[in-house]
Amino acid sequence: MDTVKPKKLFPCKICGEKFGRNQLKKHRKVKHPQPVPLLLISKRGVRVNERMSCDSCKVYRDLLWRYNESNKGVVHICTLCKPKLFDRSFNKLDALNFAKSGGGFETKRSKY
Repeated sequence: MDTVKPKKLFPCKICGEKFGRNQLKKHRKVKHPQPVPLLLISKRGVRVNERMSCDSCKVYRDLLWRYNESNKGVVHICTLCKPKLFDRSFNKLDALNFAKSGGGFETKRSKY
């Protein structure tokens, strides 16, 4: 007698549908994709003195910057999120991380 184990079904945490393990992974990727992170295309921004919510942290602030060119259209960014967003968008890294130390300039030359 062949006894076949019934397939174990796992529910999707978002919509509640039940799938097998591999089908659940595929369902999550296709039906519930991860949100795309906010990235700036241009560094040109205008300061806005109105009370609005920041599109990055969703907190209402008085001083915001408006950027017309981003991957999500026109966005308003607060002054606290601006440096983090610039680092993510334009990869501004510290120059000392790439500096070469211990150069060989005039190493064979005698000292006076």
